[in-house]
Amino acid sequence: MPKLAASKSRGGHEQPRRISSVTGSELKFYRQMESLHAIWIEVSRLHELPQVLDRALDYCLKVTRSEFGFVGLLNASKQMMDVAAIKGFEPSDPTFYERFRLIPVRPTLFGTVVLEGRICISNDVMNDPRRVGQPTGHPPVRTYLGVPLRVGREVIGMVGVANRKEGYSDHEGRLLSTFATQAAIAIDNARLYESQKDLIRRLELLHHENSRQQQQAGIAELGRLALIGTGPQQLMERAVALVGSTLEVDYVRILELLPDGQNLLLRAGMGWRPGLVGTATVPLRNTSVGYLFESNEPLIVEDFQTDTRFEASWLLREHYVRSGIRAVIQGEPHPFGELAAYTKEHRLFTEEDVLFIRATANTLAESFSRMHAEQEREQSLRRLKEVDEARQHLIKRLNLVVEEERKRIATDIHDDTLQILAGLGMRLQLAAESLDDPDQKRSLGELSAALSESGARLRRLIFDLRPDALELGLSPALRFYFEQTTTGVDPELTIDNQLYHELPPDTRLMVYRACQEALNNVRKHARASHVAILLREVEGAIEVLIQDDGVGFEVPTEITPGHIGLVAMRERIQLAGGRFAITSKLGHGTTVQFWVPLPKAG
Repeated sequence: MPKLAASKSRGGHEQPRRISSVTGSELKFYRQMESLHAIWIEVSRLHELPQVLDRALDYCLKVTRSEFGFVGLLNASKQMMDVAAIKGFEPSDPTFYERFRLIPVRPTLFGTVVLEGRICISNDVMNDPRRVGQPTGHPPVRTYLGVPLRVGREVIGMVGVANRKEGYSDHEGRLLSTFATQAAIAIDNARLYESQKDLIRRLELLHHENSRQQQQAGIAELGRLALIGTGPQQLMERAVALVGSTLEVDYVRILELLPDGQNLLLRAGMGWRPGLVGTATVPLRNTSVGYLFESNEPLIVEDFQTDTRFEASWLLREHYVRSGIRAVIQGEPHPFGELAAYTKEHRLFTEEDVLFIRATANTLAESFSRMHAEQEREQSLRRLKEVDEARQHLIKRLNLVVEEERKRIATDIHDDTLQILAGLGMRLQLAAESLDDPDQKRSLGELSAALSESGARLRRLIFDLRPDALELGLSPALRFYFEQTTTGVDPELTIDNQLYHELPPDTRLMVYRACQEALNNVRKHARASHVAILLREVEGAIEVLIQDDGVGFEVPTEITPGHIGLVAMRERIQLAGGRFAITSKLGHGTTVQFWVPLPKAG
């Protein structure tokens, strides 16, 4: 609206003075914006989605002077748009809406709005190339304006209006788009409120009494927090504060039934002696809690001093509790606990108080259920972790024992068996030199050669059992092992060592044994002409790839104990907290890949 200011005339009289002048179109725009603001306030106060859609669409038709319109909301797949509301025409066929309520999202007059997230105007729809026709029974569309419904950056649907006599301009587009942005927020909020309808219906029982408006708002907020996944402890603390402030009592408590089924823990509370919340327990038997669980109905105690149905627990006696109201927090297969409020003075709680504390307890029940499920999950994970740690410890111990036994056997072979074979070889050589018979010399020569081959095989076994070459580094040790244990028909070996530093001894040995097992498998099964090993560091870990160009095989879905070599490699890698994978295809070779974290410094 134009603003006026007072100014004095020569006669001393105040005269209105125009600060600025506006055009008729600007004045119209101001009035439209005022109307938009007013309708937005009205719509934002609505919670039911049909009401929000109806009122918003009614305003869209009014502000654009359109004949009819609709609101479309995208479904979960974003491929279809559901016509959630229509206004301005009544189809003659009662099944029209159900048959044609889903609109495919594609580059049409409608689809362009949601696909590109922009305003779409057509003042000659019948000749517009984006037109794809309309269902039988739908009134003809001559002019059209569509704007997106957007929440943040996400387009959730659109508003479409049609058949403005003068056609649509950018002015109507901007105005409708501005309102659609606000309407989208109201629609999104209304969707959230749909999940709280049950809670709202329960609260309607309290609407007739103005003094309980705080209860309605408090429980609605508690329900909202529960629906969005607020943590159980935080939700219980909010519930305690809500009950305390609403009922104006001295004490509030939430008890949780412990696994023994005989005692309850004070999980949250207000007014109790410091140090009790989170630690104090009360017995179930012969107390008001046990009576409450048996009756499974809200309980009002007017005077604990005169009530003969049960005994007051030590917690209530210590705090001189006189009156109370309590409700069961339901659960399966047994109650999770109770929600209770108490006063030190005598008080008569009303039926409205019962409805309030019951509604609060029902809202908390879902939170307790989530907490119980989470505890069971954590216990299962903890047990699995303990079993896995024990298994890892056993595997590590077994590997240490195996390595020590390997070294002992290798030492025995070197110090004992090889020495005996060497002595026998020398004796055979001397004996052969003393013989004149050529046949006997040839036989002894063949025997001496067999002894030499046995010695060579035993030395290869020593290299396999005791990798002393690891002191030179991982890459030289693998090369040395492969050359010293050659079978004469081995594939060509290449090693690409991209490690910045030599690995720690334990990690080096583990990687060496895994590579050793992989190379043995290549020799025995792959029939490969080439095998390559890649060693490299990646983000605090070592990655190893062993690739061959052999015959390949079908990798089993699960590595069974029958595949001893694969099981051995997998166990070594998992022992170090790493990952292990095999990929292979018949006729295309095999790749063994594993990743092992490097020990952290210190």
